Amino acid sequence: MRIGFDAKRAFHNYTGLGNYSRNVIQALCTYHPENDYLLFTPGASDVAFKPAHARIIQPDSGWSFTWRSYGIIRQLMKEQVQVFHGLSNELPFTLKGSGIKSVVTIHDVIFRHYPHAYTAIDRTIYNYKTRQAVQQADIIVASSAATAHDLAALYGVEKDSIQVIYPILQDIFYEDAEVESPAINLPAQFLLFAGLGNERKNLELAISMIEALPKGERIPFVVTGGKGKYGDEMKGLINRKNLNKYFIFLESCTELQMKYLYNHATLLFYPSLYEGFGMPVAEALLCDCPVIASSTSSIPEAGGTAALYCAPDDVDAAMDAYRTITANSDWKKEFIERARTEVQRFDRSLLAGQWNTLYASL
Repeated sequence: MRIGFDAKRAFHNYTGLGNYSRNVIQALCTYHPENDYLLFTPGASDVAFKPAHARIIQPDSGWSFTWRSYGIIRQLMKEQVQVFHGLSNELPFTLKGSGIKSVVTIHDVIFRHYPHAYTAIDRTIYNYKTRQAVQQADIIVASSAATAHDLAALYGVEKDSIQVIYPILQDIFYEDAEVESPAINLPAQFLLFAGLGNERKNLELAISMIEALPKGERIPFVVTGGKGKYGDEMKGLINRKNLNKYFIFLESCTELQMKYLYNHATLLFYPSLYEGFGMPVAEALLCDCPVIASSTSSIPEAGGTAALYCAPDDVDAAMDAYRTITANSDWKKEFIERARTEVQRFDRSLLAGQWNTLYASL
């Protein structure tokens, strides 16, 4: 098959959608080299990404600004692309009339659940592109069953037309690679709070749990992220409650350092209010790191039967889960058995095979 990708994010985003795009493309190149892979990107790469068995294609004329939405069609037809995959919630606007089969990945519709976190123009653009993509795609792929449910409820998409394929994780979490300790003095025991970016991440529950625990039971948190308005607000709240010694902020963190933290943390605490998948939960399972996570949206799909769950506003349930992990020496052995069963769902060759089968079905 000759498969084209909207690869802008693969070449221009360092995290998030960029990682997702690179991981899908790389896994397909590794496990299904029999296909031709064409990576369409509107400009020079910001990220060092040169997968084998793939060819990079840039605009041959016109404005690169509108190329992904309109001008790309002519080049797709010229290259005889059979299937085109929009990896990040959108497709070219006139693709349906070209005769080229199409797939779009929809990661989440957070902008519909938390509109106040986005500008009006961004909400309008994201909503328009999502609606346009799900209307014209031959197959819609959601990153979780929760996102599939959202597409059915909010955009009227027939459930039978949506397939769920979980994201492929970063290579380092599958491999026995050398890890790198962050350049801070870590306590002997610590809890991990991964990816403090905005109010959805719900650090308030971690603060409330530490405050409610007797001092003798408290283990400090290492919090990755924390730049920006929400991080500043949370640091102020921690200061007002005199809990500073229980929260260590690590604003930037490499993947090697992140794996080190998973490997050494007592547990990952992930009480997010809403996620399209919940990548840190799956990463933690691959590193045998126990997880307490929110019971909302897609997060239980990432954690499966291995994680413990609480409602994102339930301090008592969070403390119960915390004590289950920290006070029961046998619990981690049972957890590791469950985790190693659950992570089989995220096997790279398995997920690459699901993508290859999907393309071949068109």
